[in-house]
Amino acid sequence: MPPHLLSVVEKVREEHSQKQKPSQKSHTRQATLVLSEAIHSPTAIRLKATPQVLRFVAETYEYVVDVLVLAYAISLGFEIDFKTSYRQEPSWGHTVELSFCIIFLCDLLVRMALAKRQFFTGRGRWWNLLDTVTVVLFVAKFLVASNSLLENLSSAFRILRMVRLFRILWALRVGLAHSSQLRQFRILLESLSESMNVLFWLLILICGNVYIFSLVLTEGIWRLCPNPQTELMCHKFGTLTNSIMTLLQIQYSGFLWGSLWDEITTLPWLIEATFLTFVAVSLLVLANTITSFICSLQTIVSKRERDLLIDKELEYNEKLVEQLYNIFHELDTNGNGAVSWTEFQLALQDERMHAFLSTLELDMSDAKKIFHILASEETNAIEESDFLLGCLRMRGGASGVDMVRIIMEQECPGQSSTAESS
Repeated sequence: MPPHLLSVVEKVREEHSQKQKPSQKSHTRQATLVLSEAIHSPTAIRLKATPQVLRFVAETYEYVVDVLVLAYAISLGFEIDFKTSYRQEPSWGHTVELSFCIIFLCDLLVRMALAKRQFFTGRGRWWNLLDTVTVVLFVAKFLVASNSLLENLSSAFRILRMVRLFRILWALRVGLAHSSQLRQFRILLESLSESMNVLFWLLILICGNVYIFSLVLTEGIWRLCPNPQTELMCHKFGTLTNSIMTLLQIQYSGFLWGSLWDEITTLPWLIEATFLTFVAVSLLVLANTITSFICSLQTIVSKRERDLLIDKELEYNEKLVEQLYNIFHELDTNGNGAVSWTEFQLALQDERMHAFLSTLELDMSDAKKIFHILASEETNAIEESDFLLGCLRMRGGASGVDMVRIIMEQECPGQSSTAESS
């Protein structure tokens, strides 16, 4: 028997044994633990040995908060669209913003009260800090009377509230983590999040490359301006800002570098060499680097998909062992922990039992042979562990049953002869 199936069997048996033990903790303390751990992550709730009802309440609270953040993002879209279309503030904008201000303030106070010091030190502290600053500006915007200060606060608030919307992506990733139907989408998001570190350094490399070449080209060209023969070059590289934007456009096909070549040839050879070096580095070296980064991202996704298949198989085996465990205790009518031949015969008269065993690809055409394969030689009855492991080994119809019988004949010749004689 493969080790992973043995571990699954032990896990299911341990879970059932724990369910039968009375809980030692008070429900009030467990509820506090659930909500406190919810604070450590802005959207995710990590639970340890909590009742299902409390888990449902805590997770529902987090999902409601995430839905409110999403609703706030949608309301911002309507507000911005209205302002750009009619060049005025919407009449309902103040009411909607005040409503969300109250909601987010209450949410923040609840989190701070439950988490205490861990609110700014535990997991998710940066999201908590962003939420705090945003809500403070949210409230200050409605309390401050000074027009100049209000304008400054409004500008800062507009920026922070846009940044806070990235919490939606975090909430989406955590929500998908609990959804088996959308697990492939979750794997893609997790692969992207794991690649953000590489992406960050890639952006640093691109920006650094553009900045260095911009310094050299600007320093070499601005002294030659104004010049009627190099009017375009003076416009594109006359200032550092223009140089940076021009090189970024060249690097990402926003501007064709060949259109500058006629004027570049009239400049000193050092500027020509610098410009050609930038083109070679950007379009060859960096382009290949970005391509390799995308390929590595696809490799990560492929590995995640393999992990998905393994995870699905383990999940299926766990559900299968859970069903077999329940079946065994239905067979064990007297509750002595073993199934006799009489109990086995009575159970097979039930059509539901036959239908279930057929879904496991177990051939029940020779029930007596299967019973003797599963039964212990000493007690002539099927014990729980023998039933679980034996059914898992016999999956696959008659061939699986025969294979198990051959293995047992080789391991225990005396047991096989006893089975045949009976």
